[in-house]
Amino acid sequence: MRVLWSFTAQQGCWYPAVGPVLALRARGHEVVALSRAPVRPAMAALGIPLLTDELGPWPDELGLLTGPPTSLDQALRRRAHVAGCHRDHVARLLARERFDVVLTDGFRLGAGFAADGAGVPWASYVHHQFDDRTSSEGIVQLWRDRFAPERPLRDVFVEWWPALRAALGVGPEPRPRADATWWNQSPHATFVLGLPELLGHRQRAPAAVHHVGPSLWDGLPAAPPAWLAELGAGPPAVLVALSAGTLEDTATLVAAARAARARGLDVAATLSIERAVPALPDGTRVAVALAHGALLPRVRAAVATGGLGMVTRLACAGVPAVLAPRVNDQFLVAEAAVAAGMAVRLLPAEVDEARTGAALDRVLTDGRLAAAAARLRDASARYDAPAAIAGVLEALA
Repeated sequence: MRVLWSFTAQQGCWYPAVGPVLALRARGHEVVALSRAPVRPAMAALGIPLLTDELGPWPDELGLLTGPPTSLDQALRRRAHVAGCHRDHVARLLARERFDVVLTDGFRLGAGFAADGAGVPWASYVHHQFDDRTSSEGIVQLWRDRFAPERPLRDVFVEWWPALRAALGVGPEPRPRADATWWNQSPHATFVLGLPELLGHRQRAPAAVHHVGPSLWDGLPAAPPAWLAELGAGPPAVLVALSAGTLEDTATLVAAARAARARGLDVAATLSIERAVPALPDGTRVAVALAHGALLPRVRAAVATGGLGMVTRLACAGVPAVLAPRVNDQFLVAEAAVAAGMAVRLLPAEVDEARTGAALDRVLTDGRLAAAAARLRDASARYDAPAAIAGVLEALA
């Protein structure tokens, strides 16, 4: 079986799919990646050939390609244009080469339309938090939240989706409006990645939607820093985990490091991406990228900005957390983690040393938070997302 794997190059969009891709490889299938050039070194290390995205001419009315959109309408027209370019590129690939199935990041609108046009089965995966009563279209949600937060997300999406289909010339949506949450996902198979007990989805989903559980990948192997062996051997340790999706969370690192060190705790901080870091208290250990699978058994609690990948990892390790969301779906992730009982939430205006310290005190001393995190850890053992996804893709092909 040959699989075309299309994904957005941001870590949170493709890290969760590495486990299923490696499971496919272990079963003897070939996987070809389609994304942007920055992921080439990682794909080469994994032994996965990479085809790079092609974007057609950028229309003048959409503004500068490097500039942010100036309105919700322009943002959604940009989304439609990119979807059309991606559809056309994937269509050319499917006409040129044999692929038995297409696996696409749910943010990559276009691949599924191309697969439908070529008669190739396709599956999508969802790697972010969303309210399953509204829409799983995370990019539409992002721009709606920025430009028109008073408009219900479902209304914005249901109005835009037929316009997108019309622009791409693919006809009306055949699925009923009751299933609008999933219109942008595959009707053949959609994989919701994440711990169902943490996601909190409660609405009826179509039979093609599979809540397969968490899929975690630590990144390419790298030598750990020398201080990792010492972490947790003395005072209790706290992880401060920043997100790859924003540079706006540095204040969380400063407040958490000061609060933890004032309490005599060890601190390990992971930055996810290179960034300028202000002065931190002595004894704060900092790494850009560090395998959380090796780090989490050494810490008692975490302070994080609330990306779904990081919070899922904390839940699977049974580590309670202070969550300080900043952007995008982090607010929904934090809300779900609080509802699951494993976290305390701080809103952006509440992130200072005193309130972060008080939240950290609660996480370290409230046995109910630790017990809830342990229950989520035990629940995670019931899932094998890579094997489940590989099996469904084999059946599709």
